[in-house]
Amino acid sequence: MKWSQVRPLAEAGKVVLVDGRSRKAFDYGHIPGAVWLAPGNPADVQAFVAKYPRNTTFVAYCSSETCHVSQYLAEQLARTGGFSNVFVMPGGYAEYLVSTRPQTKANP
Repeated sequence: MKWSQVRPLAEAGKVVLVDGRSRKAFDYGHIPGAVWLAPGNPADVQAFVAKYPRNTTFVAYCSSETCHVSQYLAEQLARTGGFSNVFVMPGGYAEYLVSTRPQTKANP
């Protein structure tokens, strides 16, 4: 999914944004409303998925298109939690930043 698709869903509270970057990167900045989850630790993933009903829609993201952690994280949510509404935002935090940066006007 692209940020342009995710944004209205996030603003309406219809998705849970899951940031798979490092805790340090998350603390430095993240998409508003996102929750942090480090992939790879089964106990952490199990505790995380226990907090949400099975019909929850998740959108996983990481830093950018060169980062594949979001795909791995989405697979963990689907496999460990049994969620079927799990999506990936491949452009990640970089796409969000570019999309929300103030636009400048070119000189005529």
